Amino acid sequence: MNEKFWELIVLNPKEAFPSGLKPDYKYSSDLKDYLEIFFYKDLEDITKKLGKDEAWLYNLRVNTYCYLLDAKTYCEKDLLLCLTQAAREDIINHITIDNFKIGVDQLQETNNADVTANLINALFKSWCNLEELVSIYYSTIIKYHNNEHLKIERIIVFEAPPFCGINKLDHFFINGGNYLTSFTFNQVFEFSLQNVELNNLSKLIIPYYQDNEERQNKLMEIKNNIEKAINSGIVYIDLSMIPLPLMSNIRREWSTKKKYLFGNQQLPVLMLEWALEKLKSRFETAGIKNPFSRTCQIAIGTPINTSSSIFEYYSDKLLKIDEEVYFDLSTVNSPDVFKQKPYLKGYTLKQFKFNVIDNTTPTEKFVKNAFDFPE
Repeated sequence: MNEKFWELIVLNPKEAFPSGLKPDYKYSSDLKDYLEIFFYKDLEDITKKLGKDEAWLYNLRVNTYCYLLDAKTYCEKDLLLCLTQAAREDIINHITIDNFKIGVDQLQETNNADVTANLINALFKSWCNLEELVSIYYSTIIKYHNNEHLKIERIIVFEAPPFCGINKLDHFFINGGNYLTSFTFNQVFEFSLQNVELNNLSKLIIPYYQDNEERQNKLMEIKNNIEKAINSGIVYIDLSMIPLPLMSNIRREWSTKKKYLFGNQQLPVLMLEWALEKLKSRFETAGIKNPFSRTCQIAIGTPINTSSSIFEYYSDKLLKIDEEVYFDLSTVNSPDVFKQKPYLKGYTLKQFKFNVIDNTTPTEKFVKNAFDFPE
């Protein structure tokens, strides 16, 4: 493969992964070779069965290539091994005394070729749901910012929710939970625009709500969750759209292994830079230039396995959000913060102020502390 293309992936991802397909793209063959190292060879067949076009498949590949870095070769066996490992980790992390036998049975099922093959389609459906949800969210928030002439003042960075298995699809826009409440407690805008249409939400795959009335109620709940997120005044982004288990070894390897070190940056550092670039491009595509406030702040709510390399890298340098927009992620919590913010009573703070993870998930108290919100 062309070595220059590998360099572009790190140094200039816009050129390596341009938006949209162009017949005359000079690295087309290199891009195809690169992606085929990491992707299931029949993915195109799945795409055709769903009636999707090549541009859609292209976007799927670009959004998932980071995850499949752990699939070593271009073959179904290695990809299944990668997905099965993630599924097994997820099962193990959720085994308790009460469901021990069920968990063991599920682990045994992952050794079955038919079950592991279904993991591909399940992960695929999860990705479809995430893409649909965030597309609705961003189109809505961009329209709101445009109409109200707002700048992005605060950003909270997550990762896609964990892969929940074949028959369940998850996201905090669907089920609420700690990820949603950790940044929607703050309601600063009056959301008066009817931007979230149920017609758009109707595309979501929600297999565990078969009854039409239940489904409509769930869609209304999702609509309310998206409005809450916009009302919060905090823009949410994901480092990756890949639904990995929170404690996945792959996440840890991204931050520690030399094979994921590009120059002096571990992969999560690049993923953060790319996620910010993607956020900017979403706004600019909609005609909003320079969407970030000069005083824009960022809180990191990704699992510690991933975020460790981000805080390490930016411990002695500023994070560039945009031209002339920089942010200091290295700010640490002072010892007297408990006196200044009584709501932190009972919490053990992390070293870095903008690390808002408490164990494995973000917490409202840490987000309040990061952005200096009042009680």
